[in-house]
Order: sequence, then C-alpha cells, then structure tokens
Amino acid sequence: MSNSEHLAYIEGSYEAQRVREKNDEFKYNQENKKGYWYISRVVTKDRIADVHSLSDSEKETGIKSEPVWVPLQKAGGKETVYYYQTPVCIDWSKDSIQAIKDRSSGRLRRPQFYFKDSVFLSSEGNQSIRARFVSGEVLNHSGNIMIPLTERISPKYLVGFLNSDVVLNIVNRMINHTVNTEVRDIRRIPTIIPDPKTHDKIVEKVDAIIDIKKGDRTGDVEDIQSEIDSLIENLYGVSF
Repeated sequence: MSNSEHLAYIEGSYEAQRVREKNDEFKYNQENKKGYWYISRVVTKDRIADVHSLSDSEKETGIKSEPVWVPLQKAGGKETVYYYQTPVCIDWSKDSIQAIKDRSSGRLRRPQFYFKDSVFLSSEGNQSIRARFVSGEVLNHSGNIMIPLTERISPKYLVGFLNSDVVLNIVNRMINHTVNTEVRDIRRIPTIIPDPKTHDKIVEKVDAIIDIKKGDRTGDVEDIQSEIDSLIENLYGVSF
C-alpha cells in the first residue's frame, strides 16, 4: 500500500486526461494500471464532497459516507500564484484518514487548519514567495499555511502583500540573500496593519486577479499587480 491510493485526479483536468490516454481499459473512480505522476485514479465530479457543508468533526476526522473526496492543494510554481484550480483530490473518508495516520510514511499536518480561508505558501528557490488564496481544501505538507491572527487583515490581503515587490525587496535585501526563502524569513517581514480603505482596495484587486485566473472575467494580471505594488509602496513609504 502507498500514499497514492488515497489520491486521485479530478475529472476534466489535464492530468485526468493523461491517465485516460495511458490506459486502454480506463475506468473512473478506481485505480488503473498506469498512472500519470504516480496517480492512476480519476474521480467523477459527483464523488467530490461539498466541503462547505461538512461539519467541523468531518473536516478534522473524516467523512462517514459518500461523497468523500475533497480538493488537495500542493506547492507549485508561478502559475499557482494568487489562485490555482487543483487537479488533485484526496480520499477524506474516516477509513482513509486512519490508514494514512497508521502508515509510517503517512502525513497529515495540523488538519485543524484545513478547509479554512488561508494563505498557502511555496518557494520556487528563486528568491521569490509564491502566495495563493485557498478555501475549503486540504493542504499538502509541500507548502506552508498562514492564517491571520487579527481581524484587521484578511487572508486575501496577505496574499496581495506577500506577492508584492515591497516584500520581495525586503526579503532579498534585508532578510535572506540566498535563493531559498523559508518560513522563518517570512515571519521576520515587518508587517504594517493597513487602514481599512487600503486593505479593501488591495482585497478588491486580489479578487480581480483570482477571477481572471478562474476565467470569470478578463483583464491583465500584471497591470493589477502593479496597482497592488503601488498601494503597498505607499503604505510603507518606499519606491522600487
């Protein structure tokens, strides 16, 4: 048994199509003979649970009955900044979670923080922070989770802040001059609590970028990023 048995691609994704192409006798909702990047199962969308209807107990200890599959976010590259439609899901049934916990190679890190509005961070090893907004998903240990401890800033504000040129320059010039940005470096970033008007403007622009990446609206992500950069520069009284 391996951890891959608990994972699947979601019907309609590029990865799901690759699994279909590799298997002459392909079948949905079960493991196939050949996989794509170690995953061979493709689940239909009716098997994906409505995470917003799950109880707190189900979110932490698993779901009793079908549907039991939930989206899984993993670390990624530049294309995952702000928003990423994950193609991967995980079996979140009680039996599956217990099997993962019982296996020496299994790993569920702080499940009490899953399914919340939060910031998911990953580093590409190129002196940059990759931050995206996540909500209603399980979070893989390949990235790091940030949840604000004050109501004066929201996860979406933090996403815009962390992806800004100001943070990039603070980290690279003052905190860590190497190519690998770590969580301890992010914790050292001096964070100014914005006034409500600035906060809401940045959240509005983060929402716009997320909508563009979802395909719900048109626009230029780079132009909106420049507007976010300007707002953060004004907040810090700097210019890059």
